[in-house]
Amino acid sequence: MDFILGLVLGAAVMSGAVAALAFTVRAAIDPERPRTHLVVAVFLLKLPVVAGALYLIVRYTIASGAGLAVGIGLPILVILCKFAGRALGSRSDRGR
Repeated sequence: MDFILGLVLGAAVMSGAVAALAFTVRAAIDPERPRTHLVVAVFLLKLPVVAGALYLIVRYTIASGAGLAVGIGLPILVILCKFAGRALGSRSDRGR
């Protein structure tokens, strides 16, 4: 049970970090409304917020550290698998 709790909490924290990164990239490349102050603020505040959330999880819950580590890596693994799938799909389309 502790491992699953750590897995879920780690995945939730890192999914939020990935969503913040996606929002920041979209805001940075918007040609109509460049929001440079918002982009800088999100980039500077993301790491302390994630670190604080992970500290609170480890300090005040019964979550397993191993589960937390796996949960942190899970969204990154999903992104890499999606990227590899798109790359392989575009490669097979060129061969036809």
